[in-house]
Amino acid sequence: MRRNWTQIFASVPDITAEVLQSDRAGDTLWSEWELRGTRLDGTAHLMRGVMVFTLAADRASAVRFYLEPVDDDGRDADQAVRALVGQPRP
Repeated sequence: MRRNWTQIFASVPDITAEVLQSDRAGDTLWSEWELRGTRLDGTAHLMRGVMVFTLAADRASAVRFYLEPVDDDGRDADQAVRALVGQPRP
């Protein structure tokens, strides 16, 4: 994990993270994240997703990341799903 975050901070030095929503169920904390910044080549960096934390004594003892780059190509959700499953546009 340290190697991954070291690469991210080196490649996107102005990265910011925002927790959009979170909820706790027992020893599990679910949180929706947005990470944005500018890559070294000047292009925008934008990722969104979910992090699921396992808590022990109210501290994170493990985490699972489900983060993906945001694909902002102008398609709506229906068009994006059709492209993902290989269906032509209507």
